[in-house]
Amino acid sequence: MNKAVVTDIYIKALEGKKVLDAIFTTYTLDIDFFEAEVLWILTGDDMNKFSPNNDVRRRELAHYFQKNKLPISVFFDRKVNDWDSDELEQAISPLIEYLLVPVHSGNNAFHPKITLLLLEDNETNERSILYASGSNNLTYPGWWENVECVNIELLADNGMFSKSLFDVYEKSIEYFFEKRQEVDKDDKAFSSFFEFLRNKDYLEDNGDKYFSSYINGNNFSEFVQNAITLNDYDTLEVISPYFAEKDDTVLKLLKEISTSDYTIKLFLPKNETNELLCTELLFNKINEEKNIYWAGFKKELQDELQIKTVVKTDSEEHNNIRRVHAKVFHWHNSESKKSIYFTGSVNLSYKAFNENEEAGKLIYIDNGQEFLTKTDEKEPIYADELDQFEEAIEKVDKGANVFSYLSLIYDWKLKKLDANCTLDSVSINDFVLLLDDKELKVEENIKLIDSDKFEKAINASPYITVQYGDKIQKVFVNQKSFTHKPLDLGSLSVKEILDIYAKFDIETKSNELIKIAIQRALHAKGIESDIDLLNDEIKQKNFFSEYSEIFYGLRHLKSFLLEDASKQDYFLDETTKTMDSIPVLIKETFADKKMDLVSKYITFLYVKQMYKELGRNIEFIDRYIVEIKEENEKEFLENEAFIKWFESAFFMEFSNGVSK
Repeated sequence: MNKAVVTDIYIKALEGKKVLDAIFTTYTLDIDFFEAEVLWILTGDDMNKFSPNNDVRRRELAHYFQKNKLPISVFFDRKVNDWDSDELEQAISPLIEYLLVPVHSGNNAFHPKITLLLLEDNETNERSILYASGSNNLTYPGWWENVECVNIELLADNGMFSKSLFDVYEKSIEYFFEKRQEVDKDDKAFSSFFEFLRNKDYLEDNGDKYFSSYINGNNFSEFVQNAITLNDYDTLEVISPYFAEKDDTVLKLLKEISTSDYTIKLFLPKNETNELLCTELLFNKINEEKNIYWAGFKKELQDELQIKTVVKTDSEEHNNIRRVHAKVFHWHNSESKKSIYFTGSVNLSYKAFNENEEAGKLIYIDNGQEFLTKTDEKEPIYADELDQFEEAIEKVDKGANVFSYLSLIYDWKLKKLDANCTLDSVSINDFVLLLDDKELKVEENIKLIDSDKFEKAINASPYITVQYGDKIQKVFVNQKSFTHKPLDLGSLSVKEILDIYAKFDIETKSNELIKIAIQRALHAKGIESDIDLLNDEIKQKNFFSEYSEIFYGLRHLKSFLLEDASKQDYFLDETTKTMDSIPVLIKETFADKKMDLVSKYITFLYVKQMYKELGRNIEFIDRYIVEIKEENEKEFLENEAFIKWFESAFFMEFSNGVSK
């Protein structure tokens, strides 16, 4: 299990390397998070060039990836993400070019969490493959909050791989290529990944083995029984955030991967209020068993993983529980201290063992240690809702939906819409696009004559209305050739920029690991809140002035920059054009026709004071101050004495209540 958040592990693994091609798989997918955070990490040495604010960074990344095109494919479970639901249209709006591949597995789940990155060393130009498998989804909790277990390996261009790793890599690429072809018939897909395989040698297996039911559909219990001599071990520890629905099924699955002599410790998941995330029937059933016990982390491991933390914000304390989302099976010999760990996506459920598409790895370790200890819940309280994690969402396949077999992909360069239907009994020509007052019959390759209307539609939403017979549904349109897509990054108002600054509150900082993870977007050790930090209650509490919004936002930005000097160039450099930088704020302030003169004047003075304190050149802001005085000469002359005193007082330094 990771002692750091997943984001940090990837950043470390990608140091000094450039990403050339990328494949991600996930069960649940958060598009906004994926674009703002995961794709940000893939920029490598350029990471510090982007805003700490999520929304701004996402727009900046859109421009970055348009210039530095990177082939990216994201595979996810179609059903659990409501890909065919009308509600999804409002939630999905990709800003960056990559291919979204929804995988339909009927009543089963597409559940592997795998990353494959083709890398190139910045100095030697040698290529390598980063292969990661684990328990984390492409979501905010999966990369920042939860306790996850992720195994990352680098396959060197000039190295040799174990046969097991070689096989799972090769078959994975072939599998993803086949799935990708259902959406986009691009023969060049993954060519760089296939090229990497050529003329590679592999070693005999070193014992580690890879489970990949998404490739060959193998049963997890059979995989374990074939890979492990169960009689060589006497202890089994299991971490699973989600169990089979029936208590008898849980016992049956445990017996399939152990012997009757085993001591079995089953991690007991809880929510933030200490309620048990299991049914009362299962809890009591386990307690009735002779050799199976509920367990929790040993104290030293619980402290190391920071499962429970106390975070101080202002004068209050908040108890936080870091949720355990890792899936771990640990076979241990209490005498020889030999251990085998399985980590990956497999929960302790019938579907995970027998039907879902899953992935993971067996790792053999000498001198292994048990990490769970028996627990005794005197007065158990059960959570009303057990679907605390994505795996608990069991959606039933309602049968074939003809639209789920239709793929649309628009090429901005060729002005061509490519359509593909994988259902043999349905002709692609039976689909009709409904564009406002115009109908367009779907063909395999449509050269759009009225491309402006279509492009306007997919700019507003990537979902296009499609008709099949008497049925009508919104269908997602993948897009490519973004270098030919007009990109409007928009702009921020003065208030929006100040709102962003106001969230840079390092005064509520905490060294707790989870709060660092949550604050990753700000690149600082603070706590970002989704609430409006500039609401009336906070203004009244902290400020007497009606101009508190200006002081509040700029004060937090200054504190943030004092804490994280690496961001000073981004926010302060006079030549920067980033939409939330100080030069842009000043430009927008000067041009704002609705902003009163005093607010503009105070903003300029505060920025000048900030630049002086941070040792930056103040000439650029002095030019604006001179210009605003010249444009409003009458007002400034009428208040000349006050202005002179105000500026001298504004820049006066105080120490222990005495001016210097």
